[in-house]
Amino acid sequence: VEIQEDFRDVLRFLWVDEDFFQSSFNWKNFLKHLVTYPMKVVPFGLNASPFLLNVVIRKQASLCKDTYPKEAEILDKSMYVDDLTVGADTEEELIQLSSNLNLILSKAKLPLVKWITSSPTVSTSLHQQSFEMREETEQDLPITKILGLCWEPNMDLIKYDKYDKQDFRRCTKRHLCSLLVSVFDPLGLLASALLELKLLMQRTWVEDIGWVEVLSEEYQSRIANWRQFFEKILCLEFPRWVEGQLPEPEEEKRSSAISNVVNLVIEDSDFELELARQSFWFSPDLRAIAEEGKVHKSSKICKYRPFKDNKEFLRLGGRLDQALLTSEEKHPIFLHHSSRLTKLLILDVHLQLKHGEVSEVLFHMRKKFWILRDRRTTFHRANLELKTWGTLLSSSHISRFFSDKGIRWSFIAPLAPNWGGVWERLVNLVKDKLRRVLRQDTCSLNVLDMHCKEISSIINSRPLVYVTESDGNEFALTPEHFLTGNIPK
Repeated sequence: VEIQEDFRDVLRFLWVDEDFFQSSFNWKNFLKHLVTYPMKVVPFGLNASPFLLNVVIRKQASLCKDTYPKEAEILDKSMYVDDLTVGADTEEELIQLSSNLNLILSKAKLPLVKWITSSPTVSTSLHQQSFEMREETEQDLPITKILGLCWEPNMDLIKYDKYDKQDFRRCTKRHLCSLLVSVFDPLGLLASALLELKLLMQRTWVEDIGWVEVLSEEYQSRIANWRQFFEKILCLEFPRWVEGQLPEPEEEKRSSAISNVVNLVIEDSDFELELARQSFWFSPDLRAIAEEGKVHKSSKICKYRPFKDNKEFLRLGGRLDQALLTSEEKHPIFLHHSSRLTKLLILDVHLQLKHGEVSEVLFHMRKKFWILRDRRTTFHRANLELKTWGTLLSSSHISRFFSDKGIRWSFIAPLAPNWGGVWERLVNLVKDKLRRVLRQDTCSLNVLDMHCKEISSIINSRPLVYVTESDGNEFALTPEHFLTGNIPK
């Protein structure tokens, strides 16, 4: 990176001329032969050198973005200081990428040198193009480093450096921490091997051991055993590229035992879930429909006029065929109240609604599913949980937090709801959901804006009338119908 002439005098290098070495040394003669040389290019070692190099590379990439879009993206994302790491799906593509990348940076007087590759074909091609390689021969390529990891190009393997074997005769908590962080493992391949040390470190905090306090013999013994074990682990070699192939759908279906119980199908960003074709909970009803076309009068779901759709789901019949609703909303899928799946679905909707109330959860559940009787316990349990969280959010700890942050509230007079009216209730709903979502966390303005938009959508999709838990095939209007004319999702 060249320096402008006006700024070259800022960076000078002190030296002596050639005549000084022809005579014997003395200080007077030494001072007479002193010379200074201004720097023409940015030297290594300056605080700003890495930044200036990065700026020049990114600038060059932006200038070539239209002509070489892929190469520009590689220079922008795969350059680490002065090292470039790049790969491709085919050798031909990699050769072309290498040529283009070298051409782009050569225009900025920053040619790429010391190339090294695991492919003999690519290496031969780069030699023919007069690329400056790390080694003149393709055999016995040296082990090099890629972002701190050892890479053996001949076998295309990733290896680990030997960690620092410090002699801890009187091991302390500080030594234990030093040993733990001395292992460089950015890929997490050694995470399970480091678990023993991490648990020991965690235990020192539980036992309130000081940093310079000598650890007990039990600690010393476990650390010594771990070091012997870890030395063997470091001898392992990992392939840099692991070849894999996705199984065909039919093969996956034959090999997966769980597919006989649960079948998951993704279509049009929606989901269909079949739990053993509902045969566990509704086997008599399914058998009756298959044999007689309808369920027996003694069945609990007889009054719902159930039917099986073309995918063998047991759905609610009802009287909403002419309603302007989706097919799922007209005929939701039956779920049994004792099913574990039912409880998980209720919990999922409850969390999506930012800990919504019972009627809200019930309203949104009925868009896809119809839960049979005895679901009262599940919903009322959720209601009790909401009350518990409400008590926590109104605790003195939260009050102190508001005080520390300088947040002051202006309240209307007590026992005067007419001062607020309906809007006070809506404000309360928004605050309640924000409290439940954010709790004690602080967030950025963008995150707060996202939460407010989600809560606004939830508030506007609430039913305008009370949705009872009694059986009945009813559909309630929401503000969303009047605001946008759309059915809330």
